Amino acid sequence: MDDHSYNCGGNYSEVRKMPLTNKEYVESAGNECPNCKSVEISANHMHFDGVKAWCTCDCEKCGATWTDNYELVEFDDLLITKQKPM
Repeated sequence: MDDHSYNCGGNYSEVRKMPLTNKEYVESAGNECPNCKSVEISANHMHFDGVKAWCTCDCEKCGATWTDNYELVEFDDLLITKQKPM
């Protein structure tokens, strides 16, 4: 058994892949279920609190639910269309 597998319920003939780590999930851009790796996932309403945001997600295939967390890290593409007088 490798370090990405775990035993399901004591039945040694049934070995299942471990869920994704946070790092693996972020590297996949959150495009797959962290439990079963299905792409049949959906994100629900986005919530905001200052510079942080989050939304609950669910997997249509395995029924897992989780929360995606977001944090403001920068801005770009600033366009100033009207200058204020100084």
